[in-house]
Amino acid sequence: MVYNSDMRIRFCVSLGLSALAACGENAEARSAAARHEREAALARDPELADALGGALLQQVGEHAPGWVKHERLLRGTLNERARQSFLVVLPYGHCYRFIASGGAGVSDLDLALFDGNGVEIARDTSEDPAPNLGVAASICPSDASAVCIEARMRRGHGDFVLGVFHSAD
Repeated sequence: MVYNSDMRIRFCVSLGLSALAACGENAEARSAAARHEREAALARDPELADALGGALLQQVGEHAPGWVKHERLLRGTLNERARQSFLVVLPYGHCYRFIASGGAGVSDLDLALFDGNGVEIARDTSEDPAPNLGVAASICPSDASAVCIEARMRRGHGDFVLGVFHSAD
């Protein structure tokens, strides 16, 4: 068979697209493997070894799979209508999600996030023991910033755990 220049171009383009597709699949596979390794490392974290940590881990799997735990978990115990605040420094270059889980006796735990000037920038409005912020729209600071995250016990009483998670990239 004799190849003319038009046939050679089509063959090379076809070969090039196949190679690009294979590279894309490898990149996708590498990304999935990296996400799986981050999730496995999170599951081995001793801070998540108790029942509350396990409940939080389940929430992270649902709302922030592949995200990385930022610093340590924040824990507390609240009575109904009580609040507890935590100061968190968010370095520039990542997006963040705040995920919490209440223990037995917690019916409605809420979260509110305040910037360095005390202005509320996000609030959970769900009526459940597992609130989150930044899931619908991740919180991506334009520079390093200190924020205050406040846990609010609307109904019930008991222990809770709060994790701050950042994007892997």
